[in-house]
Amino acid sequence: MQQAVQRQAQHLNLVEPQKPKLLDLVRNHCRLQHKSYRTEQTYCYWIKRFFFFNGKQSLASAGKDEIEKFLTYLAVNRKVSASTQNQAFNALIFLYKYVITNLYFGGRLILRV
Repeated sequence: MQQAVQRQAQHLNLVEPQKPKLLDLVRNHCRLQHKSYRTEQTYCYWIKRFFFFNGKQSLASAGKDEIEKFLTYLAVNRKVSASTQNQAFNALIFLYKYVITNLYFGGRLILRV
């Protein structure tokens, strides 16, 4: 009986919606701010790299020190140019300013026009 009710609920889309993934939220915020598709792709790329650099730990718990270590790693070990470091830095600023803050502080987003 219980399984039949669950099947009906799934059929009627009454199942609890899944929580959106972090990169989906990044993409949504990029689109809200009318950023180009290439910028969206680049931001997602750098956020993924930062996530793996930190050993797949929560990005919400990462702070200034982790960002500095990541940017230093890019400059010293990976020998990326200053403009590439700026891209990575801007992607992380975007993540923390618009996505993480929005998740943990009430979901209110104020956009300037």
